[in-house]
Amino acid sequence: MAKSKESETPLISFSMTVETIKEVVEAFKPAIKEKFLRFTVDGDNLEIALDDIGNVITYVKGFDITTKGEMEPFYINIDVLKSLVATGIENDQDVTFTADANGGLVIVVGGTQLNMGLPSQYVEINTEIEDGEEEVILSDKVKALCDRLKVVKSSGATSAPVMKVGKTIEMGSNVSYSIIKEGHALEKLEFLTIPEFFTYFSNIYKFGGEVTIILGEKTVTLVNGAVAYKIRLIENIPAQDVSKVIKGLDTHTTVNKIYLRTDLNKLSIPISNMDSEKRNVKLNIKDNTLTLAVKDLSNRESFSDIALAKAEGDSEIFVKLDTLKNCIEPLEDDFDISWSKAAMSISDETQITLISAVRVTE
Repeated sequence: MAKSKESETPLISFSMTVETIKEVVEAFKPAIKEKFLRFTVDGDNLEIALDDIGNVITYVKGFDITTKGEMEPFYINIDVLKSLVATGIENDQDVTFTADANGGLVIVVGGTQLNMGLPSQYVEINTEIEDGEEEVILSDKVKALCDRLKVVKSSGATSAPVMKVGKTIEMGSNVSYSIIKEGHALEKLEFLTIPEFFTYFSNIYKFGGEVTIILGEKTVTLVNGAVAYKIRLIENIPAQDVSKVIKGLDTHTTVNKIYLRTDLNKLSIPISNMDSEKRNVKLNIKDNTLTLAVKDLSNRESFSDIALAKAEGDSEIFVKLDTLKNCIEPLEDDFDISWSKAAMSISDETQITLISAVRVTE
């Protein structure tokens, strides 16, 4: 008796808890363009992969997998997984996925059966991790580094074309640029990569434990448990050299973060209804006093004075108030601040951040 066509159709079936689905969604969060996740059986594991503009994200984990015949890779839109999570199902609830070679997908959760078609896709994805030198860093340290670096992530700003990662870490934009000082960054590896590296770096620590950084010839890979991010390196484009800017700063003092933050918050009040591009603050020093000043839409000036223990120079500078307020947040309570007419630096033992001056006609 001939076998039915249905019985000959290759298929794959596996179950995930909702908690695992949430982890998969979190793993692919850095993707900015591609939505279709490729599912492939890899030995006893299920490999989920995505190539997002040349950067490869993979999630590899062992599941209770049932296969019939040789099932080709298939694709599920990540929005399907996000929708499952959004329904409010309990974390320990099992969700069963069954895909077949005829383009069908059945999802069973509790007493609900969902029948849908699979998207027709074929994408070459090289998930192989390049061999290279490795460095292991605790996830908590990665988080601490990202908390400091994220202050220079600014919407609407033009990112520097290169991110430098190594014994110092450097990234930023035309608005602000930050450097994690030597002794507080990596210990062994040195590389230049795309600015989007920060997006992956600031997501990989969320899975706890340790992050392994593997430096190959063309890519750098971040690995944490089931999650791996393979990110493009950059060649022949040097990182920004900000040493001349730092050397050109001619006004110097030390301020307390709480005092400065409090005064910036108060000065935000009269300019709260202004466009963010016009919310500028002027800083200058006279008689060991730091004066902060803003002007509202009617050109009325508000100001605040902070007494200083010591100060050098008398340059005046205008910077974006919100940028300054944001950049001081991760610093120690007392930090150094220096400026010229062109730029300002704020720094403590761990980090130095440069903020570009804005041109203001008084």
